[in-house]
Amino acid sequence: MAIAALTILHERGLLHRDLNMNVKKLSISLPPSLVKFIENYKLSKGYKSQSQVIEAALELLQNHELEEAYRQASAEIDSAWDVTVADGLTSDRLN
Repeated sequence: MAIAALTILHERGLLHRDLNMNVKKLSISLPPSLVKFIENYKLSKGYKSQSQVIEAALELLQNHELEEAYRQASAEIDSAWDVTVADGLTSDRLN
């Protein structure tokens, strides 16, 4: 599923970055199997660099975390709000 999401984001042009964007160089160590995956993915999906592939993957992880935070916040909403929303009033009756 993550690969499909990366592909969709890339195809929609959502992964392209401004060339003037402030970036910081980072060195990471990965097992050979992940390095091979990144390189194969880069070549097969038309990414310009391994960094782009890793950036796309991290954006997916970041979005996943944000979605989870929204889910948790939504679950904490007071159930009294549901009663207020369902009190029978509609916007037509308010005018």
